[in-house]
Amino acid sequence: MSGIYEMKKLISLCFLFSFVFSGLNLQGWLLLFIGPSLAQLLTNLCLVLIIFGILLLLRNKKNISISSLSKMWIAYFFIYYIFSLLGSIVYHNPYDFFSTSFALFYTIGFIFYLSYEDNLGYFENTATYVFVLANILLIYMSKNNIDIEFYNADLGYELDRAQGLYGDANNAAVVCILGFIFAFRNISSINRLSFCVKLAALLICIYALFLTLSTTGFACFILVLALLNIKYFTKEKVLLLIIIAPILYSILYNLDKLTAGLDLNVRQKSKIDNFVNLVKLDFSSVDTSGRSDLVSNLMEYLYNNPFLGRGLEFGLKKQSHNTLIYIWSDAGIIAVLFFIFLIFLYFRKSMKLVNDNKYYILAILTTLTVFMLSLQTIINQPYLMPVFIYISYLIERRTGFQTTS
Repeated sequence: MSGIYEMKKLISLCFLFSFVFSGLNLQGWLLLFIGPSLAQLLTNLCLVLIIFGILLLLRNKKNISISSLSKMWIAYFFIYYIFSLLGSIVYHNPYDFFSTSFALFYTIGFIFYLSYEDNLGYFENTATYVFVLANILLIYMSKNNIDIEFYNADLGYELDRAQGLYGDANNAAVVCILGFIFAFRNISSINRLSFCVKLAALLICIYALFLTLSTTGFACFILVLALLNIKYFTKEKVLLLIIIAPILYSILYNLDKLTAGLDLNVRQKSKIDNFVNLVKLDFSSVDTSGRSDLVSNLMEYLYNNPFLGRGLEFGLKKQSHNTLIYIWSDAGIIAVLFFIFLIFLYFRKSMKLVNDNKYYILAILTTLTVFMLSLQTIINQPYLMPVFIYISYLIERRTGFQTTS
């Protein structure tokens, strides 16, 4: 019996170490502090651990029950790589398959790992700690003017947006919101101490999100907050919300005036104005930070040949800042339509749930989907793909899932 327990611990170590390594961007920081050799060695070690973990799991095939949504990710990656590699050949675009395959390996690995229900709890707790820790480090880095892109440079000025461990404010905002969702759901509050820990974690995530000054993040967080609390909306609370909603809207509407007295630089004030324009529904004044121009430039390639993509990583190199455009420009219209259908199935199945997981899953799914419209770095991040696989198993276990925290 102890041998089986030790084997389970070894398997979990293989997968969860790899998730932590990617989730905290340890490769980037090792590259900065120690050098490329060790950083690449440990990154490759993560892939080896995942493959080793899969082989250990396959020794007991009878207990593996893969969700249908997870299987569709394998189909998606098959379509994506077939058409993107074909596009690379046709348009003579160089590519590095190995560097783009990390998300694929993590996806396949966690499909097997999370097929065991006990492992869902281990992943859930680990993800909660990783995302909250990433937010704590974001706050520390922001207060000490540390940024991975400019770490060795003498900036001579204060960074206007917190970019956290990832060197990108919007990527950091994704983790801020995921940290809030996971902490809200998975940190218990059965006594005063645990309640204080949970409250502290939630406030840390909110403050970290504010430091990113992500317009997409602010808008998404409002949706997430509503989804996580929707089951608490009794008739009395809805009436109270109707009363205080105009006050809250007025605060957001005048946020630029309310923050006028703060010592904000030009870029920070611009971000506040951007959010106010969004609240006012003045979309013509919303600054997209040049994303619309980048997408417009990329669309020219798509119009020329919408059916066949331009090749692996083409959208990434052209900075599409949109996951759908990224997939389309890489692998063509069949791949992007299949991907849209897959995300549609996630929402459709989530809406049909009748257990406590419903709004928790919808909050995670909404966060990842909303940020797909402004980021190309969602489904190619090794630490985010396991989150998709995690919620696919929660969706298809209709009886609900009890956490181990």
